[in-house]
Amino acid sequence: MIRRLLRKQERPEHDEGAFMLYVRCGHCGEIVRARIDLGWDLAQQLDDGTTGYTLSKEIVGSSCNRIITVQMTFDRDYRVTAQEIEDGEFATRDEFDAYQAGQGRFRRPGRRA
Repeated sequence: MIRRLLRKQERPEHDEGAFMLYVRCGHCGEIVRARIDLGWDLAQQLDDGTTGYTLSKEIVGSSCNRIITVQMTFDRDYRVTAQEIEDGEFATRDEFDAYQAGQGRFRRPGRRA
């Protein structure tokens, strides 16, 4: 039973119908991982056929209740063509892993040590 629960918590970096997005909260510095489902979270842009996709996502971490807003556009092959973020910044998987390993004990952006 415990193994089954632990397996459910493990999330692949990339699966066939999704990708992981990492963002850092501009208020508390928490790095959050969000799973983006390509079939559900993206909206098609149509012009005589599918020309691309857009993503509008609101992400909230567990450290504070601030909303991080992400806007992205993709081409037909799901390659990112533009991205914007409000109240945060984009992060990498390595930054997320380091944040998790340090149990989130990073100082907030803009604060003095």
